[in-house]
Amino acid sequence: DQLEPYIEFTFLIDGQSVKYVANENGKYQAGVKIDISLERKDTIVKKLDFLLLSDEFEDSVRTEKPDFADKQNILIPNGEYFIRFVVKDTNSDVKPFLYLDHVVIDFPTERVSMSDVVLLNKLMPQEDDNNVFNKYGFCMIPLFHNYVPEDIMALPFYTEIYNTEKILGYDNSFIIRSYIENT
Repeated sequence: DQLEPYIEFTFLIDGQSVKYVANENGKYQAGVKIDISLERKDTIVKKLDFLLLSDEFEDSVRTEKPDFADKQNILIPNGEYFIRFVVKDTNSDVKPFLYLDHVVIDFPTERVSMSDVVLLNKLMPQEDDNNVFNKYGFCMIPLFHNYVPEDIMALPFYTEIYNTEKILGYDNSFIIRSYIENT
C-alpha cells in the first residue's frame, strides 16, 4: 500500500462562546461553519467545508454548555500551499474568524519518516466506537491549548512512524527515543 500525505484538523469549540437557537426538533443547538481551502498559485487545490453542531439542549439559558469537537482529514499531495481557514458562528452576527498561513507538505516515500507530534490531554482505552478521537483502540484527546498547565505530571503524546517495514525490512527492530529539551 502506498501511503498518501494528509493534514489532520482538530477542532474544539468553546460551548459558552457560541449562540444557541431553536432547531427543527424544538431544541437549542449551536452551529459553527468551518471552511478550509488549500491554495497554490491562486488555485484552490483542496477544500473542506462543513457544519460542526453542538449537542441539543432543552433551553438556551442552560448554564453548562459543554465544548464540542471534531476531527477531519484532507488528503493532499506533497507541495507548498497557502491555507485559508474561516470559522463562523452560524447563529450570530459576529464577524467570522479568518486565519491564513503557509504550509509545506513533505511526505517522503523512500525513507523512514514521522508525522507531527500531537500532545495529548488524555490517553485512555477506547470505550465507545463513536468518538472521533479514537485511533488504534485508544481514545486520544488532543491538548488543544498552546500551553501545558503546571499541574500536569505526565505529557502523553502521539506520533506515527512511516516506511519502517519498507526501509528496514519486515520484523526488524528499531529504537525510538523521546525527551523534552530546552530550545
